[in-house]
Amino acid sequence: MTRCPTRRGGDLCFEDGPAGRRSVPAAIAALVPAVAAFWAAWALADPPARLERRFTALTAALPTIVTESLLIVALLPALLLPVVGVVAARFSRRTFAVGLAATVRGAASAALLAAIGPGSFEDWVDQIDTTGAWAPSAWVLAPCAALLALAGHLRGSAAGVARTAVKASLLASVLAGAATPTGTIAAAALLSGLAALLALAAPAPVRTRDLHQLRATLMDQGLTVGLLTAAPPGPSGQQRYSGADDDGDIAVEVRSVADGRTRLVANALRQVWFRHVGDPVVVGAHRQVRHLALTTLLAGNAGVPTDRIVRVLRLPDGDAALVMRSPHGRPVAEIPAQDRAPLGPRLWPLLDHLHGGGLHHGRVDSHHLVDDGDRLALVDFEVGGEADAPERRIDRAQALVTSTLVDGQDAAIEAAHHHLGEELGEVVSFLQPATLTAAQREAAPDLPALRAAAAAAAGVSEPVLAPVKRVKPFAALQVALLPVAVAALWAVASDIDTDLLWDQVQESSKLLIVLAIFVGQIPRFAQAFSSLGASPVPIPIGPLYALQLAVGYVNLVVPGGAGRVALNVRFYQRFGLPAGSALAVGALDGIGGLVLQVILVAVMALAGVASLDLDLDLGLAHDPTGLLLPLLIAVAVVAVTLTVFGKLRRRLFGWVIDAIRDAGSVFNGLWSGRRLGLLAAGNLTSDLDPVRHRHGGPVGGQRPFGARCGRRAQ
Repeated sequence: MTRCPTRRGGDLCFEDGPAGRRSVPAAIAALVPAVAAFWAAWALADPPARLERRFTALTAALPTIVTESLLIVALLPALLLPVVGVVAARFSRRTFAVGLAATVRGAASAALLAAIGPGSFEDWVDQIDTTGAWAPSAWVLAPCAALLALAGHLRGSAAGVARTAVKASLLASVLAGAATPTGTIAAAALLSGLAALLALAAPAPVRTRDLHQLRATLMDQGLTVGLLTAAPPGPSGQQRYSGADDDGDIAVEVRSVADGRTRLVANALRQVWFRHVGDPVVVGAHRQVRHLALTTLLAGNAGVPTDRIVRVLRLPDGDAALVMRSPHGRPVAEIPAQDRAPLGPRLWPLLDHLHGGGLHHGRVDSHHLVDDGDRLALVDFEVGGEADAPERRIDRAQALVTSTLVDGQDAAIEAAHHHLGEELGEVVSFLQPATLTAAQREAAPDLPALRAAAAAAAGVSEPVLAPVKRVKPFAALQVALLPVAVAALWAVASDIDTDLLWDQVQESSKLLIVLAIFVGQIPRFAQAFSSLGASPVPIPIGPLYALQLAVGYVNLVVPGGAGRVALNVRFYQRFGLPAGSALAVGALDGIGGLVLQVILVAVMALAGVASLDLDLDLGLAHDPTGLLLPLLIAVAVVAVTLTVFGKLRRRLFGWVIDAIRDAGSVFNGLWSGRRLGLLAAGNLTSDLDPVRHRHGGPVGGQRPFGARCGRRAQ
C-alpha cells in the first residue's frame, strides 16, 4: 500500500488490490434481504427483546436538551438534501431525475417498514410525529433514501458527507428514543438495498476526467505518453482518449465502476431474455476489462487483425483502464457508401480465423469492423469468449446481415455460399431479430427475403413461420371449452361475498392494496426462476412467468394435476424438449421444492421456532382393503393386457425407454452453480409466502409442506 502520487490529502491506494473503500452494490443487494429478514424475525420473536427494552429505557432518561439536539441531528439529511441535490445536478444532470425518484421510494418503504412494528398502517400514521416508534419516521427515512441515491452521482468528499449524514441521522434517531435499534437496523438495510439497486440499474453518470492525472498514472506505469486528448467513444460508448508513446499511437479506454455495474445489469437482462445470445455476465468493471483484454489477445493469437493490448491498469480512483494500439482504418459504418470495398469476400475468412481459435465475437456489425481499404479488423471483444456451435452460427448470421447491408443481398448471399457451402443452411434459422445487434436491428434489413434467399442458395427448405390466425380442430376444441372454463370460474367467484370484499377494500390502505398487487407476483416470478433452473435449455423468463399464470388458471378450471402436467409438457415441447424431458423437468422442479421444504421444516423444528402437528393417518387402519384391492385389480388388468397384446407392449416399453433416455438429459449439468442456485432460490422464495400465511399456527401433516412452516405461538 503506497501513497498515491497523483492525489492530494493523504489518500491511500493499493497497487495490487482495490483502490480505497468502495461499496459493492451487487453484494449489498444480495445480502440486504437476508439481513432484513433476520432482524425482522428477531424483532417478532420476543418484541422487542429484553436488551432492547433496557436500552430504550436508558435513552428515555436522557436530559431534554440532549434529546432535542439528537432530533436536530436526525433531521440533518432533510436539511442537507437541497444542497446535495444541487451538487448532483451540477455533476450529472442527465441522471439527476433518476436519483430524486428514490425519495418517493423511501417514503413508501418507510411506511411499510414502520407498519411492521405497530401492526397496521393507520397506527403508524398516528405515531409519525411522535417518539417511541418502531422504525424512524418518514421525515428521516425519505431524505436518507434520497441522499444515498444521490451519493452515487457525487465525487470525493461530497459523497462522503452525504453518507455520513445518513449514518448520523439513523444513530441519532436511536439515541433520541425516536426509533428502536431493531427498526433502525432494518431501515438501514432497506435503504442500503434501495441505493444498491438504484446504483445497479441507473445509467452511469458521465464523468469529466483529469487528463493530466491520467497521463501521470500512465507515466508511473512506465509508459512515456505525450499529450492526451479526448477521442470519439468506442463502439459500445466507452470513454476513450488518444495519445502517442515511443512506439506509436495508443488509445486509452476507461471503464468506471458505475459503468461496469450498468453493463452487468444490461448483459444479465439480455442473457435472460435472449437465451444466452451474446453478452457473458462478468461482474465488476476490472474483471470486464481483463476479460476484454484476454479475449482480444486470444483473437490476435488466432490470426484475427484486432487491437494490440499494451497494458491493463487500475486508476487511483478505482476505475479500470485499458491501453492498446488500434488497427489502422475506420469503422465500416463511418465510410461513405461509394468508398466501401466489397465486404463479404474479406469478412468470411476473418470469421474462419476467429472460430478456428475457439472464439466468438457476438457483435459482428459495421461498428466493430475496421477497414483500411485492404484488410478488415474486428475490434471490441467485450461480449466475446469461447465459442460453441450456436454462437458461431450467430456470428455468421450477423456477418451475413452486415454484408447484406453493405454489399447488397445478392452479393452477400453469393459470397456466403461460396465460402460456407452447405453450412449456409445452418445459418438460415438464426436470421431473426433476437440474434442481431442493436445497430443491425435499427438498419431494419428485410429478414424474410434474406432467409428465403439464403435457404434457396443452400438448397434447404426455408423455416416455416406459423401463421397468427389459423383454425384447427384443437383450436375449435379450445373455443368449445371456453364456456366450461367460464362456468368453473363463475362457480368459484359465486362463493365470494362481494359486499364484504368491497367493505374490506374501503377500510384498507390504498397504498398497501397497490403494493400487494405487485408483491403477490413474487411467488410466481420465484417459481419461474425455479423452472429456469430445472430446465436443461435456457428459456426466457417472460414465457416462464406466463406459464405460472396459466398453471394458476388451470388449477381453478381443471381439478387435479392432469391439466397442470399436460400444460407443462406442452410448454417445454414448444422450446424443443421431448415429452420425456418435459416430464422430468416438472418432476425435478417439484422434487427440488419438496426437498427444500423438508429442510426448512427440519431446521425450524430443530431450532425450536416451529411445532410439528403431523397427521399421517391415511384411513388404512379401519379398512385396509379399501385402497389396496382396487390397486391390485388395476395392476392385474394392465399385466394381462400387456401379456396378450404384444404390439401394444412393445410400443409402450419403447416409449418408456425413450422417455427415460430423454429424462436423463435433464440432469446433465444440473450440478452447475447457476441451475442449482436458480432452483433453490426460486423454491425458497415461493415457499416463504405460505409461511407468512401460516404465521402463528402449528405445522400440520395434511397440508402442503410449504404451508406447514408456522412460527411458534407467542
